[in-house]
Amino acid sequence: MLRGAPARRRTGLACIALLVLAAAPAVAQFDRTQISGVVKDESGGVIPGATVTVTNLDTRLPRTVVTDGSGFYILTNLPPGAYDIEVELPGFKKWTRTGVRLDAAAKLTLDATLATGVRSKRKTSRTWR
Repeated sequence: MLRGAPARRRTGLACIALLVLAAAPAVAQFDRTQISGVVKDESGGVIPGATVTVTNLDTRLPRTVVTDGSGFYILTNLPPGAYDIEVELPGFKKWTRTGVRLDAAAKLTLDATLATGVRSKRKTSRTWR
């Protein structure tokens, strides 16, 4: 009877350790956020192929995705913080939101409407003498 006690104790401790280790990644995922939405034009039509870029203001690291055939995009596993969000596609003006705050475990839906037209670029010329 005493011989089996240490073996059972080790088995029990191993099971507890396995449960604790298996739960650790699940707990870590609760502090991540996501942004998703649909990109449309001014008439309400969806825009596939638009580039959506979110930039974390603390790290300055951008993440980029392209909208699918239904204009949908999703960025998952983002750390909490403040973000700048840009949506662009040639033939449309760039859409921008700055300082969007994402708290832990937030799931933000942010739709974008792109206006037709080209983004104006300033041309400068210099005359060298």
